[in-house]
Amino acid sequence: MLGLADLAAKLSAPEAGRLIGWREGDRLEEWSLTERTIPGELSIDKRVWGEDLAQWEKHTLQVILDRFGAHPFDPVKLEQAAEEIGIAGAEIRRGLSGLKEKQMVFAFRKAWGEYIYALPWELARLWHRKIARPGAVPLSSDTFGAPLAETSYGRGLLFDLFYFLRYLASNEIHLTKKGTVPKRHLQKIDSLLTVDAAALRPLSYPYVHCDIYNESLVLVLDASLRLGLAVMKDGELKLCRERAADWLKLSTESMRRILYAYWVRISFPYVPSWQHQVIWLMERIPVNRQGRLGDILDVLRDCRPLSEEERKQEFHAESVLALWLKPLAELGLVDLAECGTDAEETCFRWTFTPDLEAACPNGKAEADKCYVQPDFEIVVPPGVPFRTRWMLEAMCERQQSDQVAVYRLSKESMNKALAEGYDLEQCMGCLRDESLYGLPDNVAQMIMQWTAREARTEMENKESEGTGAHSAVSPEYVNESDGGVRNEGAAYFSFLTVNGPGLILSDYAWDRWPIDCSIPSADELYPGWREVPLKWFRECHSYHLSTRKEMISRALEWKAALRLASSSEEVLLVPIRILDSEGKWRVAGRTQTSACVVDPQEWEQIQIILPEISKGSSS
Repeated sequence: MLGLADLAAKLSAPEAGRLIGWREGDRLEEWSLTERTIPGELSIDKRVWGEDLAQWEKHTLQVILDRFGAHPFDPVKLEQAAEEIGIAGAEIRRGLSGLKEKQMVFAFRKAWGEYIYALPWELARLWHRKIARPGAVPLSSDTFGAPLAETSYGRGLLFDLFYFLRYLASNEIHLTKKGTVPKRHLQKIDSLLTVDAAALRPLSYPYVHCDIYNESLVLVLDASLRLGLAVMKDGELKLCRERAADWLKLSTESMRRILYAYWVRISFPYVPSWQHQVIWLMERIPVNRQGRLGDILDVLRDCRPLSEEERKQEFHAESVLALWLKPLAELGLVDLAECGTDAEETCFRWTFTPDLEAACPNGKAEADKCYVQPDFEIVVPPGVPFRTRWMLEAMCERQQSDQVAVYRLSKESMNKALAEGYDLEQCMGCLRDESLYGLPDNVAQMIMQWTAREARTEMENKESEGTGAHSAVSPEYVNESDGGVRNEGAAYFSFLTVNGPGLILSDYAWDRWPIDCSIPSADELYPGWREVPLKWFRECHSYHLSTRKEMISRALEWKAALRLASSSEEVLLVPIRILDSEGKWRVAGRTQTSACVVDPQEWEQIQIILPEISKGSSS
């Protein structure tokens, strides 16, 4: 699935800047989608909006989204899809050329010389919001009932990634000769994970070492590598400390948005194109409301001229459940309730705002505190930020993972934290600052006794080797006054747009195929058009029967539409072929509503429609 990160990696800084809103002097990795957007709209270049987007470009973009979603596509198949609904191939060729020139669609040249086109998935979802037909407008929250009951907290991809990063922070993982994680580590990591691999299996995403890793384990490994949180280097799987520190400073909402964007990129290649539109419609439902799957499918069905039987067969609710909603629920990104035997009655609710372009909340806004009990138990409500949870994982033993997590302090766990590189002051500071009622005196005294020997050894090491020689190497606890490595917005977009090498295989070789920037001229699009009278394109006029046949033959060469007029009506026809029979000929073609066969005696005037050349073909 082509993303903006793929394009930024292939383009020079100025070229990437024109695409992603980068300005002179900015750091390219910190570009922001919000700099390219205006409320509710996409604005790569504000000139491409509204009246400045030609009719043939709008039609081409609509066909791309309707028939391919965010999937890459072959231009020949695009023309075929357009002709099925009465849009001429000549219009699609010119529209595709215009979209390519405006850097909205990109062409890649494969190794054997063929071309494949793609619309970056981030832009596809935004364009869908902008140009969707009237039946696909944002859904009103008033049409849905009361919110669903909350599902279990403390599980899903967000927590699995967190537990995995903590495991990396406290363990050295030396890879096998095949470059895989050894079995003894795999068993321990797998025991930490909460996502059921069976729920992800229907997608059948391909990945390396599928005989060693299951779907949920490879997902965590892949996510950590692609987001830059971990790296395989020098025969080891290592935590990227500074990157992980930035991750922990994000809000839970920002983390979920980033993981959702990651999941879209991983899963979309294996989801049918019509489901892309279903998903984009789902994203419009407010986070505090529930949606019904059947309502979403009805909106999509209303956009297509199908019979009632075809409408039911075309869009299967069971497929949406298997390939999208159930995996998404398993990842902790939606709450799901199957409200009956009919899959269309399934209801869902987002656990975050799936609007990736909206302003991200500040991680410091999550101010829930934990409760340090005199019996050494620590009760952690769901709103406690992950930077606090990280420290608790380092210096405590987790007893319970649910809506409310429970940890226990012990001598062994505290000394393990010191061995990992944290000092006593850090640990005590976290417990004091992040406990709603402070640190009980008996707990503080016992921690001092537990760690007296280790703390003294640590101090002696610092004095002999220099201050800071044994400072914590894992992401540090950050309280409200410490600030961060960078601001929340920059860190958020840095994670949102990164795409490092992973274990799940890409659907296409974007990194190896060169981008084709050539823009075909009218002579290349319509060879020989200058050889015929200009009025064939500029006027709907009466001609001799033989001339009409010649005009239709030329239109078939260029895949152009014809404007046919009589005294009573005018029709736009996409010709498919000329039918000769017993000395008479007719034209088989398609209008925007149906296939038809037209007798030349039935019309009086004809005009060839070529975008930009014919009068009346402009937007």
